[in-house]
Amino acid sequence: MKKARDVLIDVLGGIHLEGEMYVSFFNSWNKIAGTDISNHSRLTDIKNGILYMEVDHPGWIQLIQLRKREILKKTKSMFPQLEIRDIRIFLEKHKKAAPEKDNKQDKDSRDDEKLRFDKILERLGRSIKKDDELT
Repeated sequence: MKKARDVLIDVLGGIHLEGEMYVSFFNSWNKIAGTDISNHSRLTDIKNGILYMEVDHPGWIQLIQLRKREILKKTKSMFPQLEIRDIRIFLEKHKKAAPEKDNKQDKDSRDDEKLRFDKILERLGRSIKKDDELT
């Protein structure tokens, strides 16, 4: 009979090695997919032999689909134990709250500038009118 310590080492040792394999795979994404694709994609999960990823623009979905066989071949060659057989690609969801706030601040700033400019023009017009009245 095995001691509890030995059983835990067997179980946790396997988890540790599996975790290292996933980390190694995620860190190798640049080598597998290439710099362009890796800069515009983010791996999100591996489930049931399917690699899930998000991209930042719809055009990258098409490009990855065109290079899918090549990517899968490299993945199987470098990480056969992951048994990845397909890729699913999704468009990244963007948060728009921050840009809207920045745009509102920009609009407020432009409105302030326009008001200042309008006041300057108004004073200039009054000044010209006074000069005309004096002559």
